[in-house]
Amino acid sequence: MNPIKRTFLIIFLSIAGLIVLAMSIAFFKKDEIREFVVKSINEKLTTKVEVGDISFSILSNFPYATVRFENVIVHENKTFITTGQVLNAEKISFLFSLGSIFSKEYILKKIVITNANLNLQIDNEGRNNYDIWKKSDNDSTKSDSLQLQLQDVILENVDVLYYNNLKNQDIDFLVRKGSFKGDFKSNSYLLSADAELEKTSIVVEKINYLSSVNCHTRISMEINKTNGTYTFRDSELRLADLVLKVDGLIKDSENYLEMNLKISSPSADLPSLLSLIPEKYSGGTSGFNYSGKIEFNGTITGRSGKKFSPVVAFNFKSINVNLNPDNTPYHLKNMNGNGFFTNSKNKTVPVSYLKLENFSATLEGKPIKINLEIENFKKPKVKLHASGEADLLALSKFYKPDTFNEIAGKLFADIEFNGIADEKTTYQSSGSVRFENVNFRIKKKPITFNGFNGLIHLRGNDVMVENLSGVAGNSDFNLQGSFNNLMAFLLLENQKLNIIASVQSNRVDLDELMANDVSSNQNTDTIYKIHFSEKLKFQADLVIGELRFKKFQADGIRGNIAMESKVLFTKDLEFKTAGGTVRLKGTIDNRPINQVLINYDALVNKLDINNLFFQMGNFGQEVLVDKNLKGVVSAEVQFRSAWNERLELDENSIYAKSDITIENGELINFEPMLALSRFLKGADLKTIKFSTLTNTIEIKKRKILIPLMEIKSSALDITASGEHSFDNIVDYKLRLYLSQILGKKVKQQNTEFGTIEDDGLGRTMVYLNMKGPVSSPKFEWDRKGVEKKSLMKLKTKQNLLKPSSGKSLGKKTL
Repeated sequence: MNPIKRTFLIIFLSIAGLIVLAMSIAFFKKDEIREFVVKSINEKLTTKVEVGDISFSILSNFPYATVRFENVIVHENKTFITTGQVLNAEKISFLFSLGSIFSKEYILKKIVITNANLNLQIDNEGRNNYDIWKKSDNDSTKSDSLQLQLQDVILENVDVLYYNNLKNQDIDFLVRKGSFKGDFKSNSYLLSADAELEKTSIVVEKINYLSSVNCHTRISMEINKTNGTYTFRDSELRLADLVLKVDGLIKDSENYLEMNLKISSPSADLPSLLSLIPEKYSGGTSGFNYSGKIEFNGTITGRSGKKFSPVVAFNFKSINVNLNPDNTPYHLKNMNGNGFFTNSKNKTVPVSYLKLENFSATLEGKPIKINLEIENFKKPKVKLHASGEADLLALSKFYKPDTFNEIAGKLFADIEFNGIADEKTTYQSSGSVRFENVNFRIKKKPITFNGFNGLIHLRGNDVMVENLSGVAGNSDFNLQGSFNNLMAFLLLENQKLNIIASVQSNRVDLDELMANDVSSNQNTDTIYKIHFSEKLKFQADLVIGELRFKKFQADGIRGNIAMESKVLFTKDLEFKTAGGTVRLKGTIDNRPINQVLINYDALVNKLDINNLFFQMGNFGQEVLVDKNLKGVVSAEVQFRSAWNERLELDENSIYAKSDITIENGELINFEPMLALSRFLKGADLKTIKFSTLTNTIEIKKRKILIPLMEIKSSALDITASGEHSFDNIVDYKLRLYLSQILGKKVKQQNTEFGTIEDDGLGRTMVYLNMKGPVSSPKFEWDRKGVEKKSLMKLKTKQNLLKPSSGKSLGKKTL
């Protein structure tokens, strides 16, 4: 026979012999081995184990002998019950040294767990549910005992849950395929692990560090069970495109973990890195798309537990990082710079600290440079130097203040700022900001602010504004002045802003500026709302060419206004309106909740009364309105009233007192006069013309109070007094000349009017009461008025007859 063929035949026969031998051993010793393994495991466990089927094989994992358990349930220790099970596995294979089968020492080398759930838990007192092995094995020296020389544990599709209630740690992951090698029976050994993990979640102290992340681990770890230390040597964790290298030590003490770790990544993918930031700390990163690389290395040192936090310190470098807000075409590109972060700056200053050095980027092609230091995130101490040019529309996609709906234009800045939050005395700023052609809309306002240009200088905590100009709807502005405490106002709560400025305008349309947006499905007029901020204080010199509000129009406005503590003060404000001039001083008080109190004194000179009443909305009443009046009015007016924040008047609150003079006046279709005309049957009182009328009119409690006054008109001379309510209820006392009423018929009609009186000039007078609704009042001839008049005349005559200086008249002294 050919030597080669003979060699192959020998090999084949040897293999066949081994197979036959293995099958023979499996056949003859399977029952013995199975019973021994089950007995040995039961002797070493403190808990109940349920097994569905047990098989023995030499060929399935040759050169190891295999005892396979199927449908295995390992129960928890009775002193600690969660789900009732520590392990629930479809298969567990125990691999023994083949030679140990013949010596009956049964040396266990490997364990393979397939399709299983592993439940590991620790309670508040530190007890665990997986302490299922007996503390000692008195049979370990026997020749027929189970010897543990476990070198490898293989997991396939094993779902692991680890929950430590004492340290508030919750870890969950699926081992798709993993191998764990080491001398597990030793108190000190080197563990080598290589595993593919899926759906990894890590929650510590209710902070989610990983959430359903796939990763691959390659770990080399020295384990010392005696002192509870785990030392990493050149280990690696790969999370998607992020590779983390780990070295260092973790020591597991009773109430905390002692950590001394070094973590680095030579070129970390930024999106992958940001995905690892716990949600608690990642609020500012949501809503953006990232690209680029980050190099970093750092340390985690100190204790971690309920009462402890380790010190985290990282150096990092950004390499061509790009940032793009979701659903926008704008990009912050080529972000490069160095940085450092730690949660404890040093032992003397144990607070968080972030530093960015030489950070540069481009926003839509415009350069930006930043150097930034933030110390103590809870009470930030900020040091910032920023310079660059920015398109405000693009910038607003990255950061937009809450007050704006939209903003566009150009910004040029070179600024420095230093300060500590809540300590405005530490705020120091310098530099300037220039705006060009800025357009914006403010939330809840329907108008657009356009074409704003200006230069702002930063001075400590204040800002100086130089020629800030722009247009808001139909209004235009030019402002310059100082905004004191602006930095504190913008950065802190409950801070006041003090403005000292001068404002010039060709036109101000308060209808637009004060109006709020209304829903498109609402059928309503423009909504106004006044709300003064208690945080705002200002003084402003005004020069306004034209001002409009509702029907009111004023020209040539000059004066000073101020606000403090929600009260607006007007000081010597002068303007032209209704063909004349007005000088105002007073207050608008917004301190009461949901209320505006108006308190004004006015000096009115030569105003067209018809135009005045029209522009002022008839002063909130419907008794005497613009269509009833003509003439020129001059007056000194005191006016008090209360309005709600929507500028709706409370009529009960109106109080007014006016020393009024009307020249060349006309009273047209005034209902009380029309009612009198109907009563007198023939007198035409539709239009009453008079040259001059002077009186003091008072309004209060929804009534117009008219003292005694004489109206000499073309139609009828009337002396009148009384009151007229806002509900058009009148109570007038009238004195008329009978000759004007009846002419030559006076004597024939004398009995109708009762007592008739001569006014001393040969003219006969009658008295008349007018009461009730103005549309249908009741008239009565007032006899008491005549008697009162006669009595007053009699008293006057008696006074004239009395002697002066206490001496009797008509007597002589002898």
